[in-house]
Amino acid sequence: MHQRARVGLVSVVCAFSLGAWLFAGVAGAELVTNGGFETGDFTGWHLQEQSGGAGTWSVYSGTVSPLSAHPIPAPPQGTFAAISDQNDVASSILYQDIALPPGTTDKLSMYAYYTGYTTMDSPPSLDDNVSGNQQFRIDVMRPSAPLTSVAPSDILKTVFATQTGGAESMAPTVVTADLSAFAGQTVRLRIAQVDNSDYLNAGVDAVSVTASPTAETQAATAASLTGATLNGIVNPAGDATTYHFEYGTTTAYGTSTTAQGAGSDLVAHAESAPITGLQPGTTYHYRIVAANSGGSAAGADATFTTAPLPQISRAKESHRKWRASNRRASISKKKKRPPVGTTFTFSMNAPGRVTLTFTQPGQGRKAKGRCVPPTKHNKHKRRCALGRGKLTFNAHAGTNKVRFYGRISSSKELKPGKYTVVISTTTAGFAPSSKKLSFTIVK
Repeated sequence: MHQRARVGLVSVVCAFSLGAWLFAGVAGAELVTNGGFETGDFTGWHLQEQSGGAGTWSVYSGTVSPLSAHPIPAPPQGTFAAISDQNDVASSILYQDIALPPGTTDKLSMYAYYTGYTTMDSPPSLDDNVSGNQQFRIDVMRPSAPLTSVAPSDILKTVFATQTGGAESMAPTVVTADLSAFAGQTVRLRIAQVDNSDYLNAGVDAVSVTASPTAETQAATAASLTGATLNGIVNPAGDATTYHFEYGTTTAYGTSTTAQGAGSDLVAHAESAPITGLQPGTTYHYRIVAANSGGSAAGADATFTTAPLPQISRAKESHRKWRASNRRASISKKKKRPPVGTTFTFSMNAPGRVTLTFTQPGQGRKAKGRCVPPTKHNKHKRRCALGRGKLTFNAHAGTNKVRFYGRISSSKELKPGKYTVVISTTTAGFAPSSKKLSFTIVK
C-alpha cells in the first residue's frame, strides 16, 4: 500500500459555529454532540485529513466500508457509526471540543473497533509520511495544542491506542476514561487513524461524556426544639436533576427528605428542606445529595444542634418564713432582698414559660377526684394539697429571681400558713421540668 499514488483531498470542517455545538453539547448530562452519529452526518464534529492523503472519516450504516468496500462491523449501537476509510495512504482525524462543567464527575465512554490487514505499527507520530505508520488512537487533549501532536504535554489522557505489533483487528469494545480531573475546562476529544502499510478501517460509536451534578452542603437554619431547615447548593450540570437531604444523629444518617427537582441548567441553585420530628438538644449530621443521568454527588457532612428543652434547676428561696405584703410578684432586677416576702431563685438552660403553682399540703379534702376546701360534709375524706393559685412568667436562660409577697392577683393573696410552690416549665409533647419549695407565711 505504501506504493499507492496519493489522491488530493482537502481538509473538511463541518459548517457550524463553535458556539452552536457547545450549546448543543450541554443540552443534557450528555456533553458530546451527536455522539452516536444518528443524524447521519458529522453534525457536532470536526474532520481533518493530512494534505495529500487519500482517506477520511465517514458516517456509515451496514457492513461495508464506504470507500474501499471492505467488510466492517455493523454499527454497535443505533443505525449509524463513524468509520475511517481510504483509497491510499492517509492520516485522518475526527474531533470535538467538550466543555466540562466545574466541580463535576465526568465519564467518557464509547465503542472503539478496527479492521486492518496487517499488524499495527504505532510510532509517536500521526504523519502518514513516517514509514511504517499503521495506528488508531483516541486522546483527550488540550484544545490549544496542535491537532496532530502526540507530545505528552499536549495529551491530557490517552483513552485508547494500538501498539506496535498489535493485532490486525479488534471487535467493537467499550473504552472509558475518567475526565473529572479536568472539570471546569474545555477538552478536545481526538480520534485519529493513520495508515501507510495497508488498509485500516477504524470505527467509533456511542461516544459519550456524561457529567454528574454538583452538591454543596450549607449551614442549617431555623433550628428549634424539634425541627430545622437544611440548606445546600446544587448545579444540575445540564441535566434534569433531583436533590434530597440525608440526616441523622451519626454520619450513617438513616433518614432522607423527599426528592425534589433542581432544574436542568448549568446554574448553581440554593435548595432547602424543612425537617421535623427531631429530639431537643441533639446534634444531627446532614448532607445534600444530587443525582441525574450522569451520576450523583453528595455534599460534605455538616451538623446542627436542636434547641434544648427548657429545664429548671437550682431552685431556692431567700426566706422560708416571711410576712405577706400587698406588693405583687415580679421578676427581680435587683439583688437586694426585700424586707418582707421571699425571693424564689431558679436557673433555666433556655428561655421558657414558667408557672409557679401554690398549694397548701393537707388543707384540702379529696372529693369526686378533686381536692376541695374542707366542709362539715367531707371533713372525714382523705386529706390533699389544696390549690391556692398560680403565677406565670416568661423566664430567660440563666438565673431567674421572682420576688413574692404572698399576692396571687389584685384580689387574691395567700393567708398565713404553710405552703408548697412548684416551679415548672412545660413544652408540648415532652415531660415537664419542675422543682418544689416549701415556705411559711406568718402574721
